[in-house]
Formats: sequence, C-alpha cells, structure tokens
Amino acid sequence: MLLAGGAMLLGVLVLGSNPLFQPAAAALTPLGWLVVAVGAGLRGFAELHAERPSVVPAMPVGAVEPILRSPDRPEATAGARHEPATGARREPARSVAPDMEPAWSMDLLRRIEWRRFEALCEALVQLDGYSTRSQAYGADGGVDVWLYPASSQGAAESASEPRLAAGIVQCKSWGKPVGEPPVRELLGLKTAHRVSLAILFSVGGFTDGALRFGQAQGLLLVDGGQVLSRILASPRETQLRLLAVAIEGDYQRPTCVRCGSKMVLRSGGDRADFWGCERYPLCRHKLHRSSDGQAS
Repeated sequence: MLLAGGAMLLGVLVLGSNPLFQPAAAALTPLGWLVVAVGAGLRGFAELHAERPSVVPAMPVGAVEPILRSPDRPEATAGARHEPATGARREPARSVAPDMEPAWSMDLLRRIEWRRFEALCEALVQLDGYSTRSQAYGADGGVDVWLYPASSQGAAESASEPRLAAGIVQCKSWGKPVGEPPVRELLGLKTAHRVSLAILFSVGGFTDGALRFGQAQGLLLVDGGQVLSRILASPRETQLRLLAVAIEGDYQRPTCVRCGSKMVLRSGGDRADFWGCERYPLCRHKLHRSSDGQAS
C-alpha cells in the first residue's frame, strides 16, 4: 500500500505540471498522502509483530560428543551396536562365576563314570586296611578289584599268584537296581577263586531278590546310599581325598572298557544313541546309553 500511495503522488506531480489537469491534481494530492500514511502505518505494525528467530546460547566446548573419529573412537559400521554417549551410565560387565567344585551327594555318585566309581570303591576298601590291585581296562575275568591283607605282598605278586587274594570286588555304576544274576555271578567267582570275601558295590542298589540271595550266600552287597554314608562318616581330609579320586579327569564321560580311551556319544540313526570309543575305527567298542545318559 505504501508503494501505491507513492505512485499516486508521483502521478499527481506529473498531472500538476500541465495547466489543463491542475484542478484534478489538486483534488488527488490529499488522497495520495493519505494512502502513503496508511501504508507506512501498516508496514510498521507488521514489522513489530513479525516472528523473530530464537537465539541459542553457545554450548561450552566438550559438552557435545565428538562426531569425527578419533584414535580411540572407531568409525561406526553398518549393523554395529552404538555405544552410549560420553558421560552415559554403563552397566558393569557381569562376570560368570566359575563352576563350584562338586560336593558329595547321591547325584554325584550317579554322574561319575564306571571307571571313576571303581577307583572310588577301591579307595574305600583300602581305608578298611586292604591292599588292592585293579586294572583300568581290558578283560578282568569278572573281578574289578582284588583284595589282599595289608601286611602281605599279595598286591605285587597277585598277577601270578591270585591264590594270595583275600577277597574280590565287583562295581556296578548302573542307575538301576542290580538283579539276582550278577549276584549269582559274584558267588561263582568267589567259589572259583576260593576267597573268603566278595563285595558288590552298586550305585542304584539291588532288587529284593538279589538282596535275599546275597545275604543267604554270605556276600556283601553295598548300595549307593551306604557308600555315601561311609564317605560322609570319614574325616574331612579323607572325604576330600576320595572326592579327588572320584572326579579325576573327565569323570562324567565313560571310559572304553576295551582300550581305556574316552567314549563319545554317537547317533544311532533309527536306533537309540550309544557311547562309542573315540578311537573308532581302531576300536569299535560300544556301550549302551541309558535314559539318564549314563553308560551301561
């Protein structure tokens, strides 16, 4: 509007220079100044209420995390997890607690493999004053541990003089109760070797028929609960020594009866999984895998 008023005044000046149009120019001059005045007022009002940009105070140096990569700040890559901004609270890393050392329990007795259970039983009869002889693997004629009087040299001579033995031991780390047939087998070995003592250790206990037969024939049948009670009744130092025997090495993976190597769990395809010797095909021995994962 301010421009329109100015244009009108310019036109009035042009018309006033001509005598013919002087009366019309005189009449339009006040209107031109009115338009200029109104236009100037409207512009001032508009400038007074116009939106002004907000002023943002400068951030202090160091208050913003640097974007440029520094030697200790690698460039971000696609898919990488963004680290918290400088000054953000970070949760401390959670350390994984190491596995606690196994303690004596029935669960531990069930988990140790057959060779470690035999070694444990051998250590137990040694506490009762016997010298012993055993073999880690291979055919043993049905005797897991030979017993000799502690004062004799039988343990050293037993390979050629089994007649010096005072007793025999069999060990079953089965998760199920031992039935009557293995007990009858033990009686046959006792008779054949003419020993006075025959012991059968069984983690899973015995059936009623096996217990009746064993008691009638003077055989000593020791179940897992009795083994544990015998251990826990011993001094603390003895308990720890027996524990070291039981959990030596890879104590939960079965040992190959034939060659002494460790066994690995293999898939049976359409049949049940089984434990096979890790030296396959040099050794093809297998052990049945029971429902609880143990070898039997």
